[in-house]
Amino acid sequence: EFSIAAKDLHKGTKDIKTIVDMLEERVKRSFESGSSTIKTKNVQVMVEKLFEQKDDERGGFYRWSAIHYFLYEYNEKLGEKYHGDKCSWEDFKQTEKDKISIEHIFPHNVTEYWQGKFAAVSPDKWAIYQGSLGNLLLLSQKINAALQDDDFDAKKNGKTDRRNGYSNGSYSEREVSQKAEWTPAEIEERGKDMLKFMEDRWKFKFESDEVKKGLLLPFK
Repeated sequence: EFSIAAKDLHKGTKDIKTIVDMLEERVKRSFESGSSTIKTKNVQVMVEKLFEQKDDERGGFYRWSAIHYFLYEYNEKLGEKYHGDKCSWEDFKQTEKDKISIEHIFPHNVTEYWQGKFAAVSPDKWAIYQGSLGNLLLLSQKINAALQDDDFDAKKNGKTDRRNGYSNGSYSEREVSQKAEWTPAEIEERGKDMLKFMEDRWKFKFESDEVKKGLLLPFK
């Protein structure tokens, strides 16, 4: 909507007041009157649609159109705490095989190892955790995509001298590498941290912690 509006402004077919009015109308629709609290229902509907893509294993927040930019911003914030690879936004705009990518820490190919870690979760709910925001990780150029289905220790540390793990990667990877294991609890905990960052970064609030949990693990 606003990309088209920007082009119309550039061409002179739409004036700035019209665009400002559009923005104000969008804000009124998106936030509670007179506050920075975002309307829960709007966000819930969006998230549920992301998770309803049953014909695509890579559903959930992986399908969110802003996921690359959000993970980039989150990674930059973690740079204040961790030392690691600084990922350039330019890297995200490349399509070469070895550029920045997004990994599912709990993978879609659930090996015996991962079955044990998620034994408390019904298999028909695994996709919810796989697509949850807290399970998605920005991978730097150094990390080999062959990590894929490896157990968590191998993902953190790598298996051979030719394969680096999370502990040698981006700020986000280093944060995850501090965890002793990766289970449903870690996915939910990290997801909450990421939503808190989202609130602080863009100066809005979700209605409650219960709402946040519902966004991270819908249909659970």
